[in-house]
Amino acid sequence: MKIDAIVGFELCGAHFLLQWKRKEERFHTLLRSDPSVDVVRAALSFFIIARNFSGIKKDKAVAQHILNMLLETDRANIISMEEKVTTLASKFKERFGKNNISAASKLLWLKNRAPYIIYDSRAERTLKAMGAKFKSRDYHKYGATWREAFEENKPNILKAVRGLHHIKKILPDWKQSTEETMSMVQSEWFLERVFDIYLYQNSEGV
Repeated sequence: MKIDAIVGFELCGAHFLLQWKRKEERFHTLLRSDPSVDVVRAALSFFIIARNFSGIKKDKAVAQHILNMLLETDRANIISMEEKVTTLASKFKERFGKNNISAASKLLWLKNRAPYIIYDSRAERTLKAMGAKFKSRDYHKYGATWREAFEENKPNILKAVRGLHHIKKILPDWKQSTEETMSMVQSEWFLERVFDIYLYQNSEGV
């Protein structure tokens, strides 16, 4: 599955590397070690999905409900990551009236990274432009299609991120060593998130 991409994997890799170090890494660390309502609020705001949860800006109890649902679902003895995403989305629907698969997948990804796959309507649009056929908002089918497309494009993503060792030349205050950076950018979760960015960024022209 391929498209005539406007934004290539090299740019998407650099984009995500900076996004991870400047924002997402902190959210991930705090959700794993010290989850709080402030972290949940900040994470939802970062992903531009806070608006889907009425009252979250003014009422801490709303953010606490979301955090409780996230932690409860994350701890649940459910086999697949797809079930956890759809379960959390169902909890959101019960409390807020909307089956928010995107928010559920993003929060679970931020807390755990792999094997979760982020659902986004723009990424879905790009997958369908690549030839995929599935019902919109069907997370199980979306995940399977996403995984197939990722595996097909993985060699090119790997090739693209290998150039990120030059980051220290561009940003002299970069804290990681070249070895640490290269180990991170070639890890599965990083490659998957680069593919997320690629699908999102290339949705405009499809």
